[in-house]
Amino acid sequence: AYLNRKATQAEAYNVLSGGQGLRSSYAERVAIEKHAEERVLDELDRLGWRGSQSPGKTESFDLVVKKQGRRLLVEVKGTSSRCGSTVFLTAAERRLAERAEDNLLLAVVSGIRLERRTPKPRASGGQLMFYWPSSLQDDQFEAIAYRVSLDGEKSVDPESI
Repeated sequence: AYLNRKATQAEAYNVLSGGQGLRSSYAERVAIEKHAEERVLDELDRLGWRGSQSPGKTESFDLVVKKQGRRLLVEVKGTSSRCGSTVFLTAAERRLAERAEDNLLLAVVSGIRLERRTPKPRASGGQLMFYWPSSLQDDQFEAIAYRVSLDGEKSVDPESI
């Protein structure tokens, strides 16, 4: 019950703050993510950048693009929120932003429309904005989750509750 209550608070926070929210289905998240990546690739292609998706899911970025010998890593965030003023970055994505400086681009596609009436959700539209994560200040980041290492020896016997 506690974990479900926390998820509800997180969802409410994101809806009220105009940011990237939590989707209820895996299919919806995938549809938004894939659409956002395609939208970003199309725009960068229009600007003369050539690229592709990240070589693997173990990377802390989504796309690699090149133009005139310059290589950029691109982290893509997609949201159905109209504003897109807040997004989630993993700890690994933030560390990459600190290391990569102006070789990492953050692309946010907000206002994505999601068609749920079909068996497979489809995403379309959205406004695209680019940011240099290295220019973000520490006070723009808020810790909203922690990984906890649990010691099995300190677990509680359910009979003692």
